[in-house]
Amino acid sequence: MAKKLGKGLNEDTHFIKRGKFEMETAKIYLIIALIVFHIVPLAFVFMGETGLNVLFNMFLYTINTIFLFGIGLFYGIRVGYNFKFPLVLTLISVLSFVFYYNSDMIFTDANYYIMTGIITLIVYAVFSFLFTAAGGWLKRFF
Repeated sequence: MAKKLGKGLNEDTHFIKRGKFEMETAKIYLIIALIVFHIVPLAFVFMGETGLNVLFNMFLYTINTIFLFGIGLFYGIRVGYNFKFPLVLTLISVLSFVFYYNSDMIFTDANYYIMTGIITLIVYAVFSFLFTAAGGWLKRFF
């Protein structure tokens, strides 16, 4: 009986594998997030009105969410789930909304801009937490 208790304490019994947040392991994923959420939209901003339309229609909820999926899932599989990485990933992704999706052409009403920002924050936060947790769950099988 004592042998079972001792063995059970050393094993990871969580449903989702947990990992420790370290900048050494997270830096490549954060660099990819910075490129996707800040460098790529900057290229579309320089394209003018057409680039802003593509940026708003394609990137805001579609392509950015796909990249959140990839970054969170691969980080979770490699390191495991922790609370800090999705927070940092959400911060990086939401700051791109403030910087690149605030054109006068797109938003004519301040209330609409604020509500869209809040919805974007919620969507990006939920998805980055879910995708990192899914990666931590998949880590149990790899």
